[in-house]
Amino acid sequence: MRCARKTVMLVALATALVMSTAAVQADMVNGGFETGDFAGWSTQHSTWASGLSVTGYPAPYEGNYLATLESMPLSPADGYSFCSLSQTFWAEAGDVSSFMVIYHVIAQSYVWESHYFPEDPPIQHYVTAEASAMVIFTNTQTDEWECMPLSDAWAGGGENMGSFQRDWTNMSHQFVSPGMYQVNYRAEARLFGEFPEYPPDPMACYARSWMGLDDVQIIPEPATLSLLALGGLAVLRQRRR
Repeated sequence: MRCARKTVMLVALATALVMSTAAVQADMVNGGFETGDFAGWSTQHSTWASGLSVTGYPAPYEGNYLATLESMPLSPADGYSFCSLSQTFWAEAGDVSSFMVIYHVIAQSYVWESHYFPEDPPIQHYVTAEASAMVIFTNTQTDEWECMPLSDAWAGGGENMGSFQRDWTNMSHQFVSPGMYQVNYRAEARLFGEFPEYPPDPMACYARSWMGLDDVQIIPEPATLSLLALGGLAVLRQRRR
């Protein structure tokens, strides 16, 4: 009976050791954005037509906050617009990057006509819209990278609109080799083509990429947890002797 109690206690202590060790290895800094800001993260955006925020709206997946990224140029003069949110961390082979994401990607093109002379046939002009949301994983030691596309929208050449959206969804990426990695969440949008000097509607064409992020974490590979459990149990038994 006493031996059984000792075994249960050792297993419980080993489990606690594994959980605490896994937490140290797996946690990204401020992965749930519950500090109310971007502490632990690096941010970047291109123009006034893009930006990032930590907010409580729309409803976060969990907790009080989520991070949002948005790019939305309103004319070709705004150029290529992007914003990014990144963080660097260590990952072992088999570790998994897991995150909750919500997004809305939309592209609205525009077609207009002009005349060299009133009696001439009309000349059609096109403004093409592109928008995308993606995640890029880069091994900072080898510069090898992998892109995980989330959504793309394109409209142009007479096609009026492309729109894609998704509610909270879990996405993941498994690392095949150990190393120092950077994860980069990006929202990109672009308008290009011939835009009239005086458009009939300021919103005649636009591209918008909006993304919400929450619960970003690195999950240790299961075999690592098993080894930690066995190692912790052996250490505890050795101390007991």
